[in-house]
Amino acid sequence: QQSLEGLELGKAPKPGKVKAFTRSRIESVLRSEQFISDQVTLNCPDRIYVKRPGQSLTRDTVRAWVEDRLSARFEGKEYEITDFKVRGLDLYPRGELTLTPDPSQMTDARGRLAFFLNIAVDGARVARLAVRGRVALYEPVFFLSRALKKGDAVTRQDVMAQRQNVFDLSSGYITRFERIAGKVLRTGLRKGACLKPDQFGLPVLVKKGSRVTLVARNQNLLIITAGLSKEDGSKDSLVRVENLASGRQVRGIVTDLSRVEVVY
Repeated sequence: QQSLEGLELGKAPKPGKVKAFTRSRIESVLRSEQFISDQVTLNCPDRIYVKRPGQSLTRDTVRAWVEDRLSARFEGKEYEITDFKVRGLDLYPRGELTLTPDPSQMTDARGRLAFFLNIAVDGARVARLAVRGRVALYEPVFFLSRALKKGDAVTRQDVMAQRQNVFDLSSGYITRFERIAGKVLRTGLRKGACLKPDQFGLPVLVKKGSRVTLVARNQNLLIITAGLSKEDGSKDSLVRVENLASGRQVRGIVTDLSRVEVVY
């Protein structure tokens, strides 16, 4: 019996499929392995059918797997999957079934869901699925509640939050007022405009052609004199300033309104 258990009649059928082994095939294998002699008559059916059990993976199971990963990635934010499709579903061998995305990034910057999903049973890869769909990620996005001009600072009263699919806002958006607090507009915007990070900059503290207080210091000496700024500058920016006492141009860092500290 122990020897018969290791006998191979041929390859197993695919999971869920049936394969037939004929009496002549069985007899040939037994005689070739010398389990029976030529004088022995084999008594068995003309055909023996073997069906291999398997396990299935449904579209809903794959969708639930995708939703778990997206929920972790979006950290509890509201999202929606549409047009969800899975190609390549089949029956798979019995065992511990695991799913691994290839590559790990499941969505692109536009919310397109497109990736391959590797299927492994007991650690061995057995198939690959193609997963497709669209993802909408909803967040409260800031829009202007009134028109503003270039150089204006935006206050909380100037903005309103609207629920938006941020994958439709590929050029940028703002969801936290702290990102623009203390900044000014680089360009004029109409009422209802979607606010974006690149529309804002730090306020100009030193204007080109304006008089500034020029400060030069080292460990033992502090000199304060008047200067003429040669360019606009915001806080911590580097500008060229003409020393009105000496006529020399120096470079300095804007530290406050109309105040520049020389850089050595």
